[in-house]
Amino acid sequence: MAPTLFIHGADDTICPPGQSAVAFRELQRRGVATQRVLYPGSGHGINAGNAAHCRDRNERVLKWFKAHMG
Repeated sequence: MAPTLFIHGADDTICPPGQSAVAFRELQRRGVATQRVLYPGSGHGINAGNAAHCRDRNERVLKWFKAHMG
């Protein structure tokens, strides 16, 4: 299985954070490289409403790709 990075807004009402929690735990159980990041106060899509969250998300995604795809 492919390494998987979950990025989730803690206040997401479209895809509740519990959904990524279930998938994250199952991948961990199977020994898949995985990480889950929750952004408090953010909803679906980690939008430009919080510059710090957007910056952190972008840095994490780049680091993840470099580590697992490069």
